[in-house]
Amino acid sequence: MLRNIVHLSLRSFHSVEILKTINLKPAIPCRYSTKWSSRRPVAIVNEDELFDGRKPTVTESRTKRQKVYTYKTRNHRPKAPEKKRDTSKEKADDEPMYTALEADSKIMSSLMLKTKTSKLRGKNSLMLLEGFRLIKDAMEAKVVPKIVFFSRVSDILPLSLPDDVKLYKIPYRTIQLWSNLTTSPIFDIPDIKDKEPPIDAIPLTIICDNIREPGNLGTIIRAAAAVGCERLLLMKGCVDLWDPKVLRSAVGAHFRLPISKNLSWNEIPSLIKEEAKIFLADNNITSVVNKIMSQFPVVPYYTLDFTKREAIFVIGGETEGVSLNACKFLRDRNCTRVNVPLTNGVDSLNVGVAVGIVTFEMRKQFTTRNIDDE
Repeated sequence: MLRNIVHLSLRSFHSVEILKTINLKPAIPCRYSTKWSSRRPVAIVNEDELFDGRKPTVTESRTKRQKVYTYKTRNHRPKAPEKKRDTSKEKADDEPMYTALEADSKIMSSLMLKTKTSKLRGKNSLMLLEGFRLIKDAMEAKVVPKIVFFSRVSDILPLSLPDDVKLYKIPYRTIQLWSNLTTSPIFDIPDIKDKEPPIDAIPLTIICDNIREPGNLGTIIRAAAAVGCERLLLMKGCVDLWDPKVLRSAVGAHFRLPISKNLSWNEIPSLIKEEAKIFLADNNITSVVNKIMSQFPVVPYYTLDFTKREAIFVIGGETEGVSLNACKFLRDRNCTRVNVPLTNGVDSLNVGVAVGIVTFEMRKQFTTRNIDDE
């Protein structure tokens, strides 16, 4: 009897399905455990299975356990393919042959560095001319460019360049890094010291001493070429004759008269006549030079007669003035200081302006004398 009761009890337990529970206590943060001890939650994992009265298949159970996460992606506009630069355009009949360079080409940068500094410019014997007018003046003086950089073909068509000149087309932005103009050719530095003076030149030699401002030297060269002086002598200490700023200020005057550079005062006696009359224009006198300069007579420029003998006109820089060696030479040759009277509280003039005033007075006197002689 007892055995039958136990057997029936075991059979009833065997048919009962056990509920699976999960204790969520570790997953819930609890600061005060005593408050939550009586409200301990229990979650039924297989609740659907119990009430449906069937066991899930292996595939269904795996599907429910696995949760697929999908990431939303925005619709980005597709990038357009990069267009390659077309350098194979058809050449027009009057269009010269040239090489198209990229913006980051090293050909232009290396050549520009050789012309931007005085040391490299002299070492490589190269100069840079910028702009159509300068290039045209140089070519009229039979100075042929070696290399020409340009941004538009129309900029070089009027130049009538020889066939052996290398032409490089480069973006305008790259040219702007080195120049403010659209055409930048490279020339060999010509030897202009033996150039023939102009036919109507007057017997005038201009000597520049301590002219260190490029704009001033360019203005002096331009005035000297315009007045028709025989030659221009640049002493050591002057700014480089082929500096790009000097070239721009002179506007092509470099190629219109003979110019000698890097001379010392020991060479001057052999370059000028013994009977030549020397005039000095200098308004910046240092204390060391003042004692020597005070011995020279100061005369207004319009009261002087420049036509008696060959005229030598010495010009000192605005900031430095003439050198001590120049003062010694001028004292030995009985120099006369030229004065330009000023009014309205102005105490000095730009050296280029002073040269223009005095030299054109000389030009007027020589022209008047020639007319009287006829």
